[in-house]
Parts: sequence; structure tokens; C-alpha cells
Amino acid sequence: MKALEAFRSDPILNEPSQGGEADEDAAAAAIYAAECFMSGAVQPAGHAAGRLVDLAFGIADAEIESLGEWTGGVEDFIRSCSHPAVQVELQWQLELLGTV
Repeated sequence: MKALEAFRSDPILNEPSQGGEADEDAAAAAIYAAECFMSGAVQPAGHAAGRLVDLAFGIADAEIESLGEWTGGVEDFIRSCSHPAVQVELQWQLELLGTV
């Protein structure tokens, strides 16, 4: 708990404009998950899940772009949504919620 409080109280680590650690999707998801675990609050779990989905979309977008196929249009969004990284993350989250 003390480590999480120390992290949260450091403005440099938490300021996105400073390149703070908490602005990176994987780190932010871990921080939110720790907050959920420590406090029992549900809202940080939702934030963690959102950041993990953002991370999966980042992986998908980078791969599509690296193939030279990125146009910035609706088709790219559809390809990103269909990408295995995104589908695996969404499926995993649905299983955790017990909806599958």
C-alpha cells in the first residue's frame, strides 16, 4: 500500500506531459489493478481493463502500419478490431466477467 501511495504522490511519475510512467498502457493497467486490489473499489478495475484494450489496439495498429497498409480510414479501424491481439484481450476480459 505504501509503495502505491508513494507512486501516486509523485507528480513526475503521474504527469503524462512529463512522460510519466502511469501514462504507458501496461504500467497504468498494473497500477489500476493494484488500486482495485488494495481498495476493493470497482472503478480502477474498469480503468485497468480499458488500458489493456488500448494496449492491444496499439499492438494491432503498429503491426498494420508496419506492413505499409495503414491508410487512417475506417478500414484500418475494422482491421484493428479484428486483429488477434485485440480479439484475445476482449475474449479474456469477457471470460473474466463470466459472460462467455
